[in-house]
Amino acid sequence: MTLQVLKTVAEICQSFAIAGATLFGGLWAYHKFVQQREDKPNVETTHIVSYKVIESGYLLSVVVRLRNVGKVMVSMRLLKVILGQVLPLTEGVLKEIKSGGPPPEIDRRTRVWKDSENACLEPNEPQVLTFYFTVPSTISLVEIETFFRDESAENGWTHRTIASLSRKTPTKRRTEGMSNESAELLDELIMVPSEPEGPDSPDSKESDPDSRRKPKAQSPI
Repeated sequence: MTLQVLKTVAEICQSFAIAGATLFGGLWAYHKFVQQREDKPNVETTHIVSYKVIESGYLLSVVVRLRNVGKVMVSMRLLKVILGQVLPLTEGVLKEIKSGGPPPEIDRRTRVWKDSENACLEPNEPQVLTFYFTVPSTISLVEIETFFRDESAENGWTHRTIASLSRKTPTKRRTEGMSNESAELLDELIMVPSEPEGPDSPDSKESDPDSRRKPKAQSPI
């Protein structure tokens, strides 16, 4: 076998190697960015719900934790926290249950990030926000729904939690060694963790929930 033949064989082998590497790279990119959508933003939402019994009902605290679980940066634009009445049953609640819609709205909070704030979530970066609501004492079960949207109108994430409320006096914290004034102040600051009614709904990419919501809750039947 002459040197020229060896050179030709080597060039052919090199061409096959380059073609194989290109094909492998293309398949890898397709798997990562098309099948696994790693080029798309992905945000995980969790809720921590607690409350304090007050004279008029409840002071409800909703801690919303956003975390960028994707591979690309997410520009923060809008967060809605919507509180809905589940129990007691009202005409509005019954109507929504039958139609498959969300429970009637009690109240809401909205956070809008302006362009000047340049608010972004880097990959694996969390953002925690706290919102407060007052809830009438007649309500015993609520739904918390959050809707987060990035700067594009195409990407929105919804998360829902069902939480129960009770007028029963919670067990107080141990206050041995404290003055009466300090112990009373500590008791005033206690926020009772709300008992979840079943698992949270998984995050879902949806349109703005206002497109399917009805007026606020009516009085109990």
